Amino acid sequence: MSACRRSTNPSALVPALLAPLLVAPSVALDADRAVLAPQPAASGAVIRVRPARVHPRQVVKLSAALEPPPPAGARFRWVAATGAGTLFQDDLPEVEWRAPQAAGVVTVAVEVEGLGGPPIRAEVRIDVGLPSTEGMVWIPPGPYLRGDIGGTANTVEVKTIQNAADEPCHVVELDGFWIDRHPVTHEEYARYLDAAVAQGLARVEEVAVFGEHEGAWVPLYYFKPFEALIPRYYETRNARRAQYLHWISHDGSRFRVKEGKERHPIVDVSWFGAAAFAAYHGKKLPTEAQWEKAARGEDGRRFPWGSNLPTSYHGDLNGAYGELAPVGYFSPVGDSPYGVADMLSTCVEWTNDWFNHDYYADYAGERPLRNPRGPFWGRSHSIRGLPTSLQYPGSGTDEAVSFRYSWRFEFLIGDIFANRNTTFRTALEGDAR
Repeated sequence: MSACRRSTNPSALVPALLAPLLVAPSVALDADRAVLAPQPAASGAVIRVRPARVHPRQVVKLSAALEPPPPAGARFRWVAATGAGTLFQDDLPEVEWRAPQAAGVVTVAVEVEGLGGPPIRAEVRIDVGLPSTEGMVWIPPGPYLRGDIGGTANTVEVKTIQNAADEPCHVVELDGFWIDRHPVTHEEYARYLDAAVAQGLARVEEVAVFGEHEGAWVPLYYFKPFEALIPRYYETRNARRAQYLHWISHDGSRFRVKEGKERHPIVDVSWFGAAAFAAYHGKKLPTEAQWEKAARGEDGRRFPWGSNLPTSYHGDLNGAYGELAPVGYFSPVGDSPYGVADMLSTCVEWTNDWFNHDYYADYAGERPLRNPRGPFWGRSHSIRGLPTSLQYPGSGTDEAVSFRYSWRFEFLIGDIFANRNTTFRTALEGDAR
């Protein structure tokens, strides 16, 4: 491998969760739910499991439901069998539990005392199943060149903290992983919202669908602009107005997608909405390193299809398409060497890394970075695949596939941001199957 040229929250939290889905004893759940086998619980106690489908290392909510409700002084003690994952708390009516790393059936139990009688015990057997790789592409392990390989040789551009954030180029070594061939579509996201609301993991409000993230309720998908959540938004510095499509609506019972838009990439979704979808399916958003390798391969190409200048058959050249293209529109001409599509289509994509424009300069060195996961903190997450970086004529050395950006350059509201051009795809770490 050749050497690189180096250069020097909304205003208030929304009220508590909706009533969660009750997983009743001895229920056989179908393939669209989980594979669970709850055991009969004594004296009317049952353990609720959310989400219903559980995957390895997924964080799951477990709650003890008693009839009649327990008194204020009741004491709870949760126990996970050896090898049955990790309980983050063990003395509350509702706790968080991380599923074990391996698939299989595990048992979690709770014992409740202080009920004015003998203790009540309930247990649940949870079938931890592997996430599906349907619609995903396997990216083999190995090194690649990350960042702008031209670097300071490109003297046409004036260097800024935006267009120089992908310098210097450096070697990154990744384990193998799976990534979605296309971005998540509107129809896929609408199905997720239906399931999340039914299980008490999300709720429908006038402005947006909200979901819980680390103890706070945050917007996942917008029906109305995000500024409706921020008092005096237009009095703040750099208060710009985002554009939306609003192709998903809720009719009071279920989510519906505008006719003809089912196979278009989901937009109007915040970073939280993207991360929640991925977590629900036992996956994550790709890291910046994973996204770029899936887009450019190992040969240092400038674009997913190679280093030849783009045409309107490869991607949204100069924004000529003019609107949101359905997934796969530029396939196979615009595909990456692994067959991953839409990496430079009509949308940008959320990633799992915090954005810091100095990150490459701070961490790149003589030794390859192994499985980098971005900075430790930040004010917003990185986006990749900026269509406006696909220009002709350009500088001649621009590498659209390495371009890094953050919406914080334009909107000072962090990860609740969403607009008509920001989508996502999911990734899954593990072995080829």
